[in-house]
Amino acid sequence: MSLGRLGAGSMLLALPLVLAASPGPTPNLEPLGKILAGAPDAAWVEANPASDTLEGTFGATFYVDANWSDQATRDNVRSQLVADGFIGGYGRTFDRATPDGHIIEDVKAFPDAAHAMADWRWDLSTFHDATNPAMVVSTPAIPNSFGDRYLGGADSSWHGIDIYFTKANYVFTVTVGSTVDYLPDVAVAQSNAVYSFAPDHNVLPAPGSSVAATTSLTSALPVIAGLAAFFVIVVVVAVTVIIVNGNRRGTAPPSPYAALSPDGNYWWDGTQWQPVVRR
Repeated sequence: MSLGRLGAGSMLLALPLVLAASPGPTPNLEPLGKILAGAPDAAWVEANPASDTLEGTFGATFYVDANWSDQATRDNVRSQLVADGFIGGYGRTFDRATPDGHIIEDVKAFPDAAHAMADWRWDLSTFHDATNPAMVVSTPAIPNSFGDRYLGGADSSWHGIDIYFTKANYVFTVTVGSTVDYLPDVAVAQSNAVYSFAPDHNVLPAPGSSVAATTSLTSALPVIAGLAAFFVIVVVVAVTVIIVNGNRRGTAPPSPYAALSPDGNYWWDGTQWQPVVRR
C-alpha cells in the first residue's frame, strides 16, 4: 500500500510543479497601437519599421536603444522599466518634409496604474529640469504631465521636445523635433490629442485571464497525461498486490486438529474419525 501512496503523492506534488513551470503566453501588444492618436494632418507620413525607429511593438531593450545613444542612460532606463513591471510598448513615428518635422508617439504598458505612476515619477525626477524655466514646456491640459525642450544630435542641430504623461496603466511620451527650430505648438497639440484619444482603462489581457490559464494548461497536457498514466499503473499494481496477499491468507490449510471429539482423543478427517497422535 505504501507504493500506492508514494505514487499518488508524487502525482499530487508533480502536478503543481508542471503548471508553475509552464511559461505564460507572450502578451499581444498590438492593441496598444490602437490607443495612439494618428498624425495631425496629411502632411505627416508614417514611417516604416526600422532598427532605430519606434514603429510597432517594442520591448525594453529596443526602446532604450532607439531613444538614447549613451549606454549609461540606456542601462538606467531599462533597469527602471524592469523594476516597474514593464510589459511592453508600441510606437508610431511620423515625418514631415516641409517644413521639417518629426513626431514620435509611444505608449508603455505596466501591470496597473500604480506601476505606471511609479515609472512616470522616475522619468520626472530624471529628465525634467524645473529649475530652468526657459527649457520647460507647459502642458496644463494634461494631468500628471511634464514637458522639456532640448538640443540634441552630434552637432546639436536637433530641436527636440519631450512630453511625458500617464493615464490608466500606461506612460505616454510624445516627442516632436525639427532640425530648423522648436515646434512647441505641434508638441502640445499632439500630446493633447494623444491624451484625449487614450482610454482610461487597460486594453491588454489581464495576467491571470482565462487566455493565460488555457495556454499554460494546453502546454502542460502531455506531461499531465503521462503522470496520470503512471498514477493509474501504480494504483493497479498496488491493488493487485493487496488482492494476491489476501487470497494467500484466505486459502491457507486449516489445522488438522480443528475438529476434535469432545474427549479430545479423535479428530475428523472429513470421512471418519482418526486417533490423535500425541508426541
